[in-house]
Amino acid sequence: MSSTKFIAILPQPTQPGDKIQISGRISDHAEKFSINFANEVNENPQSITYSFNWDLANKMLIEDYKEDDEWKNRIETEFDTFDGRFKNKAINDSISNRFIDNNTIADTTDTFPHSYSLLEPEFALEFAFQDDGIYVYLVSEDGRNLVTHYQPEIDFQFIESVQVCDDVEKVTQLTFSYN
Repeated sequence: MSSTKFIAILPQPTQPGDKIQISGRISDHAEKFSINFANEVNENPQSITYSFNWDLANKMLIEDYKEDDEWKNRIETEFDTFDGRFKNKAINDSISNRFIDNNTIADTTDTFPHSYSLLEPEFALEFAFQDDGIYVYLVSEDGRNLVTHYQPEIDFQFIESVQVCDDVEKVTQLTFSYN
């Protein structure tokens, strides 16, 4: 069971074009942390539209959703440090049409090509909700870097809360940008 550190209620239903940015600090010797977009406002939701879990100890990104208190579709992606290139061919293939080359996403100048270690204590993630799914970006002062694209099985209009769990020391910022 997850250890919920932070819960925020969404001020309105999520629509395509909306963004949620979360910044924080992971604990010393963190092994994992997760961000859940839950369809309820409680510590142990029965339904989660999207679970974004970074297993730092095993160098793995785990994505999933939950219905009727049952996890449904675990997707694992291996990583060491994130440099804008995926190690998982399935994810590469699913978004390859958005890339001009290995480091640049078409129609945007907000990606950066250098490596960024996931083991640094500070993190900033942006979740961009679009018609074709949820795009997750690692944010730095240099720009944004695409981490993953997830196509939820549950409509993200049902999300009621954002939950930050596991080895997170604190959430330093939460920003809602509505279209």
